[in-house]
Amino acid sequence: MAYAFGQSYYFRPYRGNSSFWLNRQGEGAIANHQKATLYRATGAADQRLTVYQVAGGCQLVSALSPSIKDERKRFGLNIYGQKAGSVCDFFPAYKNFNDELIDLITVDKDNNLYRIKLINYNLYLTPASNSSGAALTWENASNADNQIWQLCTSQSSGGGSTGGSTGGSTTITTVSYTHLRTHETSLHLVCRLLLEKKK
Repeated sequence: MAYAFGQSYYFRPYRGNSSFWLNRQGEGAIANHQKATLYRATGAADQRLTVYQVAGGCQLVSALSPSIKDERKRFGLNIYGQKAGSVCDFFPAYKNFNDELIDLITVDKDNNLYRIKLINYNLYLTPASNSSGAALTWENASNADNQIWQLCTSQSSGGGSTGGSTGGSTTITTVSYTHLRTHETSLHLVCRLLLEKKK
């Protein structure tokens, strides 16, 4: 299942079938230079990013952004620095285009696996470890699997389901991403799961 522009996803490190997710560190309204870290699944807007298409690539925009259309209010993944080892944080896109221009490089489209490349710096989003609170930095490309991310439309682990608040009164109930197939629409998925349940 390939990603789609305008769609929101949860991002999970692929290494070790991680149970932690890309997360905005902090509480309340999003603010300049809040760090991106790993954290357990909450289903909250802190962990949801929209793939927003821009000239030359995309920006990964926090669901907490007050406006996705207004660059002054569109908070995307950003580099705080200019070289390998620089911190990944959130910052408005206004006058910051080069620091937020991303390419999602396909590793395995069928399993929604990608590398997150910061185009103008040729650096890749990399977690310091597979643990809660782990820092995310922009690093040189490596052949290691710690730079591979899985884009999920929901959060689940081990095939179970989790629910959680999405920032309002909405509750999401999820199914394992392993049930998803590249050719399935939401309707096909529901039908297949119901048929499998009857077996």
